[in-house]
Amino acid sequence: MATESASHISFPTIFFFTGLLLLRVAYILITPLDLSPDEAYYWDWSRRLDWGYYSKPPMVAWINWFSTSLLGAKTWTIRLPAAVLSTGSLFFVFLAGRKIFGERAGLLAAFALALTPGASITSLVMTIDAPLIFFWTMSLYFLWKAATSSGPLWWFATALSCGLGLLSKQTMAAFVPFSFLFLLLAKGARHHLKTAWPYLAAVIVMMMVSPFLLWNMKHDWITFVHTSHHFEEVGRENLINFRSFASFAGSQLLVFTPITFLLLILAPFAYYRSERTDAYLFLICTGIMPLACVAILSFKQSVNANWPAPFYVSAALLLGAAASPTTEAAKLNRVGKIIRGWFKPAMILGLSMTLMSLCLPYIVPATSIGGSKFDLTRRLRGWNKFGSEIDKIIAQLPQRQKIILVAKRRQTVSEMAFYCQGHPVAYQWPDENGRIRSQYHLWNGPQGKKGWNALFVIQKNRKFPSNTRQHFKKILPIGSIDIPLGRGGSRAFNLYLGHELQNWP
Repeated sequence: MATESASHISFPTIFFFTGLLLLRVAYILITPLDLSPDEAYYWDWSRRLDWGYYSKPPMVAWINWFSTSLLGAKTWTIRLPAAVLSTGSLFFVFLAGRKIFGERAGLLAAFALALTPGASITSLVMTIDAPLIFFWTMSLYFLWKAATSSGPLWWFATALSCGLGLLSKQTMAAFVPFSFLFLLLAKGARHHLKTAWPYLAAVIVMMMVSPFLLWNMKHDWITFVHTSHHFEEVGRENLINFRSFASFAGSQLLVFTPITFLLLILAPFAYYRSERTDAYLFLICTGIMPLACVAILSFKQSVNANWPAPFYVSAALLLGAAASPTTEAAKLNRVGKIIRGWFKPAMILGLSMTLMSLCLPYIVPATSIGGSKFDLTRRLRGWNKFGSEIDKIIAQLPQRQKIILVAKRRQTVSEMAFYCQGHPVAYQWPDENGRIRSQYHLWNGPQGKKGWNALFVIQKNRKFPSNTRQHFKKILPIGSIDIPLGRGGSRAFNLYLGHELQNWP
């Protein structure tokens, strides 16, 4: 696998990435979709900056704080970093592909990832995945530069990007052991293990995440406890769960499109054994091996569709090399030639499905499934209207200047905090069993507000919290609101007024 280096980037490449970024920003400005509950939740974190939070490291809160401090707290300002980071990820895919296989291979790898429904979601919705994938891809590029050069510069760059990735999402922790596995197995890179630089890089990473670890230690390791709940099903007696594996595989088909997903899976098998160089081993260790681990895990438990997202970067680089016309056909086996033949149809289908996914917010509400459980946009619609309706209710209440907004679920709390007038502080009522279920339970309740009234906003399909009566003089139902989401359903809430708060549990 020959490498190609160039000091400049061609104009068509610059045009592609610049145009893609502008299109993504434009879509964010015109989309009718409101913030998802997770987006509003992470934004609410940014109002209380810290080194850690209940379920995730602090990066998403820091990014939200930066964007909203500059541009104000609006839907588009929260989502703008998602467009920048996701496009930046593709640019580093290109740089890594260019460094390893040549410019055409890098560009095709970026195409393969860009033309997927999953990429359009990551570029729109500002959650932890956008910064994770950005720093993972950056780390991948820097690690290859470090492995193929001498001196400390690229090891320090790798450490910095890896540390920032670990401050974005716990998944980044997989990068360190798989990187050392590559160094151990690759003949051309093994000599680095005899130097101090890889170990110093690992120390720098640990130093960068140490404030997050200290925060967790002070909070009874809450982030790690929360993360461990994702793997509780691993201990079940069933050795193999084909249903969870089928669900995982099906989600990947939708995220990447069926053809692109199959090509990504086939890409590691596209080359003759003689062409399986250190570059090939690098991508196997940093992508295919962790992907295989997630696939095996899916036989034991349910796996979220976004968990393996960064691992596909390496598979895309192998795919781009196989599809590139600059790669000699003699280096490809029968699988590689199949990939080359199907790459163009995969990109056409990917473009079609991407455009379709971008049109869904405009089409689905007008159909019979709008607002139903089959509506993929349901979680991102109706929240602005919801906030307006809450504002109307508050305006009709006595002593409306002394109203505390309270909900049972953290999703409702975060949407009220963002979409109610003035971005008020909202509170999640403590769990009946005393368990910590969100960041809101870690923060203190309303301070100095004894005697205030509380507006409880409870979803209609949820029971009113049972541990409230002794904390108010009385609690009375005052009505309900129903937010239409389409012909297939709505989002409804019951409202209660707690009179004169006595104390917060």
